[in-house]
Amino acid sequence: MVRGFRIAGALLGLAGGLNAAGCDRDERPRCLDSLDVDACLPLYPAEFPVLFGQVFGVTCGSPGASCHGALGRQGGLAFTSEGAALLGLDGSAPRVVPGDAACSEMMVRLDTPGHSWSMPPGAPLDERARCSIRRWIAAGANAASETP
Repeated sequence: MVRGFRIAGALLGLAGGLNAAGCDRDERPRCLDSLDVDACLPLYPAEFPVLFGQVFGVTCGSPGASCHGALGRQGGLAFTSEGAALLGLDGSAPRVVPGDAACSEMMVRLDTPGHSWSMPPGAPLDERARCSIRRWIAAGANAASETP
């Protein structure tokens, strides 16, 4: 009978977001298991000024109640200007690991939808936009445009 209660308790824990050890299943991984940067088709050139102008500044940091706008600043990250975005991405708790998209917190959050920590909340960014960000990080996450 005691064994039956243990099994039932473990199953209830799984249903409530816990694994068999009682740990939170919604824990963010440190790195993505697989991330083939070359296999995706980018929507934009993998350059920070383009990504800021097409993705970060207009979605994540749009004026008003956006998560990383002037009022939101979730996690201390603001996409209100290119400079502010770069400081937030490479600050005391780096969210981007230049050259390593799979272990960059930004890509873990962008490429793993459906969790409390996923970005953006709700529907994920377009796959091709995420591909552009992946490629920017994999190429070293440079701030300046690579185009002459």
